[in-house]
Amino acid sequence: MKTLSLEKMEGVEGGMPTIDICGILAWAVLVSNDIPFGTVEAVIIFELAYNSCLYQY
Repeated sequence: MKTLSLEKMEGVEGGMPTIDICGILAWAVLVSNDIPFGTVEAVIIFELAYNSCLYQY
């Protein structure tokens, strides 16, 4: 899972959580295209968007 640490972004040490940027972008693709969750199409599109994001970052 590709994560981005908020500590590195803000330069703060401590227990800041990490964010799965690729997961957020993949969900945004589904929401912005009105694709219903829980369908085979949603799973395929989510995986494609998630994996393409991994190669970009």
